[in-house]
Amino acid sequence: MDNHTVKEIISPKSYCDMIEKIDETKKERHFFAAANSKNGFVSYFDDIFGDESISRIYLLGGGPGSGKSTMMKKVAELSKKNGYTTDYIHCSSSPYSLDGVIIAEKGIAVIDGTSPHTYIPYAAGVREISVDPGTAWNTNALFKRRNTIYALTDAKKKQYRKAYIYLRAAGLLDTESREMTDPYILREKLEKNAVSSVLSATPKKHSSNPGKISIRIQRAVSSAGNIYFKSFAGAADKTFLISDFRGAAKIWFDEAYIQAKKCGLDMTVSYSPEDSAIIDGIYFPATKTAFTMYAEKFDKIINCERFADKRGIINIKQKLAFASKTRSSLLAEAYKALADAGRYHNEIEAEYYPCTDYSITDKITSELCEKIFS
Repeated sequence: MDNHTVKEIISPKSYCDMIEKIDETKKERHFFAAANSKNGFVSYFDDIFGDESISRIYLLGGGPGSGKSTMMKKVAELSKKNGYTTDYIHCSSSPYSLDGVIIAEKGIAVIDGTSPHTYIPYAAGVREISVDPGTAWNTNALFKRRNTIYALTDAKKKQYRKAYIYLRAAGLLDTESREMTDPYILREKLEKNAVSSVLSATPKKHSSNPGKISIRIQRAVSSAGNIYFKSFAGAADKTFLISDFRGAAKIWFDEAYIQAKKCGLDMTVSYSPEDSAIIDGIYFPATKTAFTMYAEKFDKIINCERFADKRGIINIKQKLAFASKTRSSLLAEAYKALADAGRYHNEIEAEYYPCTDYSITDKITSELCEKIFS
């Protein structure tokens, strides 16, 4: 395991601790819009970028090494420099890169429009504008490298297939563990806590209209490992850390979500990358309150261990230990496969770099920024 234990490999770590320091604040927020999951690649692009508050989307074409991520980083930095609220949407497979940028006050987004980020335009040419960095490629030069590019692409796909097999198997074990522990969860006590916690974080006046539900993903199962952002906590004035115990956090969040919908609250919801049916964070913008499983600084911790019959769970302790150990090993193999896929992707991009005229890319970037910020 490259001198690392399984626990070290699968334990979630802050992006800032593993990759680079960023400024997760109320104006600069970092998220994911897709996930490598037990069901393969899951995209939330339509949910996130289909938001009616976004009036214009610039869809970037091209492919590996065409400079899409660099273009989006320049747009994001200009947005930040001009004081706009900026959402950096990172690639769930390679968190170093961006899949999109949302500039809230301008109602503008710039996104990667290439596979596997399937986004269906609502009104092409009106709401969605195509921008093609691929025009900077020397396609004749690329054709000469085709055999290497084909081989690397096939190798990359093979690693993703392998990762999804391991993630699927780990997901089945997780489901089995939840079913084993479910009879020992003190649901009434748990649900009462979730309801009271949500009510304490809501405005005194509840809306009779349905609240707006937005999606932002906090964590990724990626080529860089198990990475999360602290943007829910960064945007909040008050943060509740939800500490899981034997899957009880899923039930807690489900009940909190139901209660928030009953109250007609606007909320931003995050889902687990391994399983899109599991909520791992809810943020309420009206009161700037976050309930999240990822925070190093928080105002209160809700330990879900208190909602379990631990004496009862002792009877299935060995079975749970076996499932947990096997699941951890499967996840570690998934991360190794994703890391290999990431290396192949970097090698593919290296084949494109010498065949790309970045003066053209710079020109396209300048024109794009002019359209957005003029």
